[in-house]
Amino acid sequence: MDATALAADVPPPLAARPAREFLAPVHAFRGFAIAMVIGAHSWSLLMFTFGAIDPAFGPVAPETGTLLIGLVVETLFHDSTVFFALISGLLFTRVLGDRGWPSFFRSKLLNVAMPYLVVSALISLYPSDPVTFRLTPFSGSGTDYLAQLGTNLVTGGAFFHLWYIPVLFVLYALTPAVLWLLMRPSAAPLVWAIVTAPLLASRVWPDLSWTNPVYFLGPYTIGMWAGLNYDAALAWVGRHGGALTAVAVAFSVAIAAMFVMDIDKAGPVSLRESAWYVQKLALSGVALAWFASRGGSRSRLLDPLATFAFPIYFIHGYVLVVVCELLLNGGITRLSPLTIFLGGFALWMVAAAISIAVASGARALLGRQSRLILGA
Repeated sequence: MDATALAADVPPPLAARPAREFLAPVHAFRGFAIAMVIGAHSWSLLMFTFGAIDPAFGPVAPETGTLLIGLVVETLFHDSTVFFALISGLLFTRVLGDRGWPSFFRSKLLNVAMPYLVVSALISLYPSDPVTFRLTPFSGSGTDYLAQLGTNLVTGGAFFHLWYIPVLFVLYALTPAVLWLLMRPSAAPLVWAIVTAPLLASRVWPDLSWTNPVYFLGPYTIGMWAGLNYDAALAWVGRHGGALTAVAVAFSVAIAAMFVMDIDKAGPVSLRESAWYVQKLALSGVALAWFASRGGSRSRLLDPLATFAFPIYFIHGYVLVVVCELLLNGGITRLSPLTIFLGGFALWMVAAAISIAVASGARALLGRQSRLILGA
């Protein structure tokens, strides 16, 4: 590939891609990914609000059962946003790349930046307290609100789960450069450096850090490579499904052990975040292999989650906090470990159902314009 071709509006290797190709395994994987994100937040909020922290009296000692639930939830669900970074990269090179850079960036502006602005503006009017997660109306002046909204847009700080969207914008901005590298065999060492960098550049939350884009650029790049080599990538994960499962299990055990032994930091590096990165990449391969083995069949359970995955990401966090707020207002300040365990499943389903209902209702009412509001 010469420099002229690389500078072209439509990258030549992507120009022949089907414009409306439906990728059944990726679609199902997207439903699985958003389910994992909702699950992580459902149990975490219940534990934080009703298990390990009493909003009225501050920190209290959590029961052993609550600690065990937290161990399992953190080990299995944390960093599930890695799935979305990988999916975003894959869909670009497999489905979206043939539309050209102006179309790519325009679609991200309209379908990601606009709903992010709308959702952030609405939530900033009635945000949750960063310590207790209690909902509190914004009480400052109009100027104060605009200043806070501007900060929230930069940091993703309007709500606890929106931190990933500014990171996503950085990934979008770097997409042309990553594609350029992937098209050049001589750049393979640099590509390997990008995909292994998350082992040393740890994800942090809720702080704004340069390490967050580095962390997610790794799976995004892997996804772009998988999209360029889609059939070969599916064949590879299919052949190595057993090995990938073993890696996922081994790193899950290692993560749990690090929690039990209180091991995390090695200098500036979080060993847990490094282990989660490998674990989530392995789980991605296992999931894609499993969904690919089902042929083109669609899951009735995962299909609506996949269809509305993006608006669900925007909506579900607020739904979860509202439910917890209602419980607190009803006088509930403490839940037993068993109730938290069972309630996590219930909250998971409630948040998914309400988010899907809101997204589908917005689409039915507004048509394609709903993308500008919720990304639906």
